[in-house]
Amino acid sequence: RGSSGLVEGSARFDVAVLRAGSMAVGVCAEVARLDGGGLAWVGLRNDGKLVRGKHGRPEAFGQPYKAGDVITVLMDKTRGFVAFAVNGEWVRNSAVKRKTQTR
Repeated sequence: RGSSGLVEGSARFDVAVLRAGSMAVGVCAEVARLDGGGLAWVGLRNDGKLVRGKHGRPEAFGQPYKAGDVITVLMDKTRGFVAFAVNGEWVRNSAVKRKTQTR
């Protein structure tokens, strides 16, 4: 779990999946709780589905990932998108555009 914020520009980070289990790797707009609550967030679940917020319906997005895989997240606040890669291969078109303007 990271705690660094991105105010402007872009950032990229990698997550090494160490063990199997239900999880999502992604970013949030401001504050998110471990139970998935809080403000707007988007993540790639280990079953390959994209989730947006606590009550968002999972969308078919990519292939499942597992222990040993590396998930890359690219967030660009200027252009307003988040993209995901699994083991260096970008998922689909991968760019998830924001639906509303964030602060």
